[in-house]
Amino acid sequence: EEKTRVVHIDDGFDFLGWNFRKYSGKLLIKPSRKNVKTFYRKVAETISGNKTVKQEEMIRLLNPMLRGWAQYHSPVVAKQAYTRVEHLIFRKLWRWSKRRHSNKNADWVRKTYFHTVGGRDWVFSAPVVYEDGRKGLLELYQLSGTEIHRH
Repeated sequence: EEKTRVVHIDDGFDFLGWNFRKYSGKLLIKPSRKNVKTFYRKVAETISGNKTVKQEEMIRLLNPMLRGWAQYHSPVVAKQAYTRVEHLIFRKLWRWSKRRHSNKNADWVRKTYFHTVGGRDWVFSAPVVYEDGRKGLLELYQLSGTEIHRH
């Protein structure tokens, strides 16, 4: 009873990590602010707690977290949240990269840690050699590239 509250739909409410609210008579379901903050905090702790791992290992740690969170929110209005979190993660990874090479300039760090993939610049990715001998780039999962499938 102490956790239950009755609110008007125009004021909105949070449930299961989503915010339900009517804007000008139209119901929009978005990731809740609390859920976004909690997720970013988890990602930031992963980055901060693994200061010495190789870039490839960092990407392998982050990709399942990013993919899972993005797919959970894919049926709702999440593009703005994806873009915001992606920007915050980029800034965190930039600081992680700069910390590892404090004596190098920013251009060297960019060329080493961030690559161009397709039409996208500044993709956090690491060169890898696969078991069959092929070379490629292991790239960080792109949140804003997740398709939104409306219910």
